[in-house]
Amino acid sequence: MLFLFKAFSRLPFWMLYLTSDFLYLVVRYIVRYRKKIIQDNLRRSFPEKSNAEIRSLMKGFYRYFCDLIVETAKLISIPEEKLASRIPITGEAVALIKKYYEEGRIVIAMSGHYANWEWMSVMPRVTNYRVLVTYKILSNQFFENLTKSMRERFGAKAIDFRQTFRAITELEREGIPTITWICGDQSPNFEENTQMLVPFLNQETYFFSGTDKIARKKNAVVIFINLRKKGRGRYHVDFDLITDDPNSLPEGEIIRRYAKRIESLILEAPANWLWSHNRWKHRPRAS
Repeated sequence: MLFLFKAFSRLPFWMLYLTSDFLYLVVRYIVRYRKKIIQDNLRRSFPEKSNAEIRSLMKGFYRYFCDLIVETAKLISIPEEKLASRIPITGEAVALIKKYYEEGRIVIAMSGHYANWEWMSVMPRVTNYRVLVTYKILSNQFFENLTKSMRERFGAKAIDFRQTFRAITELEREGIPTITWICGDQSPNFEENTQMLVPFLNQETYFFSGTDKIARKKNAVVIFINLRKKGRGRYHVDFDLITDDPNSLPEGEIIRRYAKRIESLILEAPANWLWSHNRWKHRPRAS
């Protein structure tokens, strides 16, 4: 099976996007992938929109989602230089993290499941930091190995999100400064009691609060990865500072600031967020 994935990833982009166009028809009209979840998420988030507008957003999402699939597969084989040319990170962003590297600061970089976040695996190219990528381990061993290898291909280290604090601490003891990339916009794990409610897309929403706690314990700089889609296979990246003094903020303020930034991106181009995720499966109880 791995051979097939590798062969597919070597197709030129124009052929990958033809595949995406066909996949769109299958996913939207035949499989109807997670149609109810996507529809419900959009309606709750945009109560002011008409049924026709919601259908238009669903159409846009399915097209984005199919492009995301083929672009992610391309990570298996795309040369680093070619990938970097398609997702340039601004000079200002590079200078920002260089400043904190020279100061010996730990950095947490927060992003969302927006545009093509997987292509941010090119980040080690622009920094001397040891880049850690947190993720949830997959139950399917084949896809777990494949996903991890894609995320580590350009020098990052993929770690179980539950081991984030330990991984940062172990490298800190070795004198290795880290920048830890966290996608913090999915539904938190309630078994670990690390969640908080934040206003987000017209509703109270649970967010993972562990990032706020880690930032405080490590006095970490927290930045937001401002990733925008400019066209098929074309992205633009800047970094926005959330805080470089986490302990001066009220508890949970880092998460609230992060939520506002990812919400702002979503409102710019709503179709480019992962609406198929069951984001609001945990809803606050009515008082």
